[in-house]
Amino acid sequence: MRPLFAISILFFPFFASAAGEISLEPVYATHSIGETFEVRVIADTGGEPVSAAEADIRFDPGALLVERVSSEGSIVATFSTGPTFSNEEGSVQFAGWTAEPYAGTEGLLVTITFRSLRNIVADVRFASGALLASDSRGSNVLERMASALYSTKPREVPVPSQREEEGSVAGGTGGGEIGRVAGADTAIPEAPSFDEYQPQMDARERIVARGRTVPNSLVTVYLSKDDVVTESSVISTSDGRFTFVSDEGAEEGVYRVSADVETTDGLRSERSERVLITVHPAGLSETAAAAIPFAEKAWPLIALFFVAAAAVGYFLRHLLAKRHHSS
Repeated sequence: MRPLFAISILFFPFFASAAGEISLEPVYATHSIGETFEVRVIADTGGEPVSAAEADIRFDPGALLVERVSSEGSIVATFSTGPTFSNEEGSVQFAGWTAEPYAGTEGLLVTITFRSLRNIVADVRFASGALLASDSRGSNVLERMASALYSTKPREVPVPSQREEEGSVAGGTGGGEIGRVAGADTAIPEAPSFDEYQPQMDARERIVARGRTVPNSLVTVYLSKDDVVTESSVISTSDGRFTFVSDEGAEEGVYRVSADVETTDGLRSERSERVLITVHPAGLSETAAAAIPFAEKAWPLIALFFVAAAAVGYFLRHLLAKRHHSS
């Protein structure tokens, strides 16, 4: 990781003068798929006045999405880096200076707004951080960085009552799914499509498949192998993109991945076409891939070898025939 503060590398001593800490609040929480929630990054200076802070925070981009990072109410007045975030890399970074030295246990650095994407327990952790004392040495007082866990549960979909279902079938205005599907002003959404995945991969790697569907909707991804099917739920973004990441590394064999989508009004699509992913023993696909360019470069030499062998054979036969006639 690139340093956020140049001064961090040049002048940090290898000891801490106080037990400083940066942490995430809340430490643990449970939310529904698609729900947004705020996480506060807090500094405890351990009683030592500090004048600067930095952090590199990491999260699972397949489980969580950052919608914004706010510095409102922060003790940091001037930022040299960010606050910035990347939903591709799963990172939040910031670095900056306070307007005046701060000493306390509840110093707000930034507030991160996350959105839950899938049914999973995801950790948010610090890859690195620093709290710089306001003394002449600018020593790093940070001793501890506390991570957090956020659990996501499936979104609850109201089940229509029997009376509502009967009204829907009769052509009434009930809220049942049958009535909505049959209505002239509604249509079943199109099935999701996968446009980015690895058809060949090594064992122990996680399967990653990205696709496009109805924006801000619940996507159910079906992963099957040897007649065993697992289901995972993710939420598509505002532009309709979604990303599926398997919970564990893949085993050798052939996996089939498909998906359907449910919109906010309860309409569900048909299952998408399955994409096939072949998993090779670890290292095999890389070896095969490396062999292809080698073969392309080596075939002229191989051809030359066979031509030379044929010429030598012809010369020897001609020499033997000449000796036979001489004798």
